[in-house]
Amino acid sequence: MSAIQMRLRPFQRDELKYYDLWMASAEVCGPYVELEKHTLEELQADFDIDKWQSNRLRRWLLFNELDGALMGFAHAWEFEKYESHQEFGRILLPEYRGKGLGLPMLRLILDTIFDETKVDRLQTMTACDNEAVLKCWKNAGIRIEGRLREYMTLRGRYVDVFLGGILRKEWPSS
Repeated sequence: MSAIQMRLRPFQRDELKYYDLWMASAEVCGPYVELEKHTLEELQADFDIDKWQSNRLRRWLLFNELDGALMGFAHAWEFEKYESHQEFGRILLPEYRGKGLGLPMLRLILDTIFDETKVDRLQTMTACDNEAVLKCWKNAGIRIEGRLREYMTLRGRYVDVFLGGILRKEWPSS
């Protein structure tokens, strides 16, 4: 694999087709992300509200700045109306997995969210057996804050998830 310099940037409307394809693909979503069923028109209508760049929802494309190749995406959304909290998620495309890019991607996402928002707390979730993500969390300083039993449905089965969180004051770039 050639050199990689990861960057995040907001989606453009003509790129929503990638999100649509990726979120409908079991290969892209892998075993830990539920497939989404929507139309491109529904995504476009949602995007047109605020270009996916508000506290309601932020989505970014992950790309290699050296060659422009798309590598995945990240998103964050406000879930607590009265507090300064957001939840985030990410998907690295299959061809980039297993190459040591998960932790740099996670750090880039945390830097971006903490730099672009006033959020004090970020949280994320993953299935309890997702060892690759749990290793990234630990190395990035995300703490496991709890276990939610049978919280998420993946491919028709309930799974337990860990809730992870990090505070702005715990993030080294803050």
